[in-house]
Amino acid sequence: MDPAPINIFLGEASEDEDILPSDDDSSREPGAAKDEEQDSTSVQGSDIPSELEDEDEEEEEDVRIEFEQKAGENRKSRDHYVGRNGTTVWYKVPRPKLEGPLAGPPEPLGPKGAALEADSLVQVWKCFVTDEMLDIIVTHTNDRILQLCKKNSAGYGHEFTSRTEILGAIGLLYLAGVFSTSRMKLEEFWAEDGSGVEIFRAVMSLDRFKYILQNLRLAGGADYECRKKMDKLACVRQVLGLFVSNCVNSYSIGDSAMLDEVRESFRGRCSFKQFMLNKPVHYGFKVYALCDARTYYTSNLEIVHESQPDGPYKTDNSPQEIVKRLVGHIKGTGRCVTLDNFFASADLARTLLTEYKLHMVGSLSKKRGEIPREFLDLRRRAPFSSVFGYAEGMTLCSHLPESDGVLVVLSTKEQHQVRPDLPKPTGAGDTGEEDEVCEVPEMVTHYGLSSGIVDDVDEIFGKYTTARNCRSVSLTLLFAMLNVAGLNAQIIYQEKLGECLIRRRFLKTLAIALVKESTQMHPTTVDNGSQPRRLFVSNVEPLVKKMKTGSTRCSYCPRSKDRKTHTYCGKCARAICKEHSESICKECFAKSEGV
Repeated sequence: MDPAPINIFLGEASEDEDILPSDDDSSREPGAAKDEEQDSTSVQGSDIPSELEDEDEEEEEDVRIEFEQKAGENRKSRDHYVGRNGTTVWYKVPRPKLEGPLAGPPEPLGPKGAALEADSLVQVWKCFVTDEMLDIIVTHTNDRILQLCKKNSAGYGHEFTSRTEILGAIGLLYLAGVFSTSRMKLEEFWAEDGSGVEIFRAVMSLDRFKYILQNLRLAGGADYECRKKMDKLACVRQVLGLFVSNCVNSYSIGDSAMLDEVRESFRGRCSFKQFMLNKPVHYGFKVYALCDARTYYTSNLEIVHESQPDGPYKTDNSPQEIVKRLVGHIKGTGRCVTLDNFFASADLARTLLTEYKLHMVGSLSKKRGEIPREFLDLRRRAPFSSVFGYAEGMTLCSHLPESDGVLVVLSTKEQHQVRPDLPKPTGAGDTGEEDEVCEVPEMVTHYGLSSGIVDDVDEIFGKYTTARNCRSVSLTLLFAMLNVAGLNAQIIYQEKLGECLIRRRFLKTLAIALVKESTQMHPTTVDNGSQPRRLFVSNVEPLVKKMKTGSTRCSYCPRSKDRKTHTYCGKCARAICKEHSESICKECFAKSEGV
């Protein structure tokens, strides 16, 4: 309990002693008042008032110390804490978990659906940007070109596009991102003085590439204007829905995921563009993404639009509803979702645990009413100490990493209810709490490792982004989808290949593979500024690498044995010795493979 009310009460009593004599002065004679003033001046030099003040201060200090001692004893004797809202109760000992099974059998991790059958780099990428999406883009882009042809009777320069040409343009966007030149002028790539990149001139001309980007459309039709009045995202609604569905159905994420926001820069005119003062991107779109904490795979995403008109596309953008929509595809799987203080709350944790069968680990804002006052009090806390509170299926931890701030973490995982009984730190004062330990709790460590996953993904997108300077909403969101598709395709490609790849090299290989698809494997004459040469485009490289040759160390034997071999696996291309390999004839191998 705060001793401030006692201080206020003592202050009011001293004021009453000064006020009461002044009320009697109005009924006295003026001469008597002057005599009293003279008497007071004569007594002013004595030590009697100072002695009385010292006695009052000592008495006040004794009352305060006695009050704090009684408050500490009451706090120690209680078996629970009470939140500031007066209704939430946190016990000092773990409580039994909620009744009912938590989740069904876990889903196997890794690629699934169409991603399992993909056997080349382009097919893995097309699991996200499918032919259906490309056909939609080609159809609406050609509709736009047809409108331009009607305005220009000659129709000169308004050729229709195709799927292969769109693939070539996307490949060039990836290739421009590999060079980290998203803000460089396109003329630099098509320069004919020897400083340009010859593959850009081999695929298409500069004017054609600009023409495709200027007229590229993701939506259209006769009812497009009516849909725009009802839906602010009508320009990308169909393509974005297919893309998100492909991300959900192509990969099964791990046991832990992180939900946070991603910023997409945009400076054009848009009704749902937002201004973020404390972010590196001041103007742009706010996109919420659910990412795997282990592989950085983006499993689900949603664009926030606060100004959506009333209708079928109107959604509740409260933090709790956003979390429910983004974790809907992993409902009942028993996974753990990490949230920051914008989303996390005790009500949301209870809902995810009981209805969605999901665990939650998140930091609570200090303004939350379910946090007890003892969890935020730093006066009797030692550095690197923790205070625990337990409810049904939930654990609340107040950890003090430093002396100037406190981190409040809420978890619904059962293993986070186990607290080691460790001694208090040397030199720490009497905190009056039984739940303080010296070791960093596991739930705090889990939150620290998972809290920056989405920020890392956003940084990966910005390193080799496909975005260009534009004022089109649909084109900006298409660039964002291409960035997500590039990272997700790399994660699945690595799972299939069994080894980690450098992102720059992967994107370069992907860009060249898409360009090969667009040029249909025909040789193209290229003038590099000095002498003309022919740029031959061959077949797309298969998923499995070519067979290695030469002597190297076995991949399975320890390094201490230093066992060299010339044999490599025919599927994963790993070096294997005789101990870790088996001999099989071609007929038996064909039967085992079902050929």
